[in-house]
Amino acid sequence: MIFDRLRLSILGCILFALGTVTVSGAGPPGRISERFQFEIPKLAVAHQGGNELTLRVSYDYARGLKARDYPDFRQLALACEEFFRSYPNQTDFWEILNLKLTGNLLANFPAVASITVEIQVAPSARIPYPRASVVTRMRR
Repeated sequence: MIFDRLRLSILGCILFALGTVTVSGAGPPGRISERFQFEIPKLAVAHQGGNELTLRVSYDYARGLKARDYPDFRQLALACEEFFRSYPNQTDFWEILNLKLTGNLLANFPAVASITVEIQVAPSARIPYPRASVVTRMRR
C-alpha cells in the first residue's frame, strides 16, 4: 500500500489525507480503500463545565464514489462544531457523547462508509488529567 501524506492548514483545521491508489497501467486494477483525516485543535466546548478539545476525525469513503459525491471535509468539521454547541446533556461521559457524534456524522454523510472520531480532552483545573475517547462506527 502506498500512503501519501499531505499536510495543510485550512480554516484552523490540520488536514491529513491518506489513501491507497492503484495507478492506471501499473497492472490489473485492485481494490481501493480511501481514507481522509482532519483535526480541529483547541476546540472550546461547554460540555462537562467547559473543556478544550483536540478533535481528530478520519473516515473511509464508500466504494465507487463519483467526484461530485465526495463531501467537503469542512462540512464534517462544521457538523462536529454544531454538534458540540447543541449537545443537550452536559453531564454525559465523553464516550457516550462520542458514540452519538459518530452516529450523527454517519447518518448525515452518506459518502462516508466508516468514521473514527478521537476526542482528546485537555487537563483542566477541575480534572488535571489528559484523556481521550476513540469511537469507530461502520455502516452495516
